[in-house]
This record gives sequence, structure tokens and C-alpha cells, in this order.
Amino acid sequence: MVEITVTRHARAKLRERALPLDVVKRVIEAPNYRFYDVISGGEVSIGEVEFRKTRIVLAVVFIRRGERISIVTAYPCSRMLEEIERKKKSGRWTGLVS
Repeated sequence: MVEITVTRHARAKLRERALPLDVVKRVIEAPNYRFYDVISGGEVSIGEVEFRKTRIVLAVVFIRRGERISIVTAYPCSRMLEEIERKKKSGRWTGLVS
């Protein structure tokens, strides 16, 4: 079983954005897209989830160490496909196989 922890920064951002941890976990567990961030060394999971009776696209950045995941941040992005293309083109994100 994977242990999930939340950094202080992520806790503050989740509170600021009123994002419940269970929504963030759903994106990690069943992403539409997965990337490796070559600058931070973290993984990025992106998924569409139900939140406040609407569908949102959410990016979750986390570090995986064995059976432990540490959430770094999570943010909604209405123009996620553009962000994905920009980060892939710049070389910051590389795709991961789900």
C-alpha cells in the first residue's frame, strides 16, 4: 500500500484552492496524463475530476520514493493541453507510460 504525505507547501495550496485531498488522490491514482518533470525530479499527474458539481482539470506534482508519495502541489488549469505542449516543447516534462 502506498503511503501519501503532503508537504507544507502543498497543504497551503490545497487550503488556498479549497481542494480536498481525496480529489488530489484520485488524479494520482487514475490520471489522464503522466509526466516526469526534469527540473524538479517529480512526477506530474493530470486528470479530469468532479469538484463542486463541475468537472475540472487538475495537475498534481509529487515525488515518489518507493512506496511513499509526497504531494508537492496541485492546481487546476483550464488550458491544460496548452500547458502540456509548452512544457513538453521546452523539455521540462517528458511523458511517462501509465
